[in-house]
Amino acid sequence: MKIAFSNAKQPEILAELTTVGVTEAQLDGYLSDIANLEQLSQQQIQEYGEQYAETDKFNLKKAEIDQIYARHRNLAKIVFKEDRQANSTMGITAGRKQAYAAWYQQVSNFYAQIAANPDFKTKAATVNIDDTARRRCRKFLP
Repeated sequence: MKIAFSNAKQPEILAELTTVGVTEAQLDGYLSDIANLEQLSQQQIQEYGEQYAETDKFNLKKAEIDQIYARHRNLAKIVFKEDRQANSTMGITAGRKQAYAAWYQQVSNFYAQIAANPDFKTKAATVNIDDTARRRCRKFLP
């Protein structure tokens, strides 16, 4: 359309278009609208790029947390092997969740239960799941 409207401003074409009511001012308006659309399109492309970059950052952060959580969870399975209450409360024996909301709830619950129960906290500390390790993982959670 940009080429069509630009070409329409050529004197020999414009003379024919004026006979059907198309003015140079209208063509200029159309070209201005096209320029605005091009600018908006470029802005959209830039914003998509920014969104993808933020998604990548988020995914890296989640992967880092998940790696720490997986290690802590495996250690907790060993320490709490015979403790049915701990296994149930902390969700140690439950399958690992993949959907973000369920995963977030599972990870948050695991660390919150350790922090809230002195017995869990003491046993977890024997395999280096202590306040520092929990804070390190929790600081990444939104």
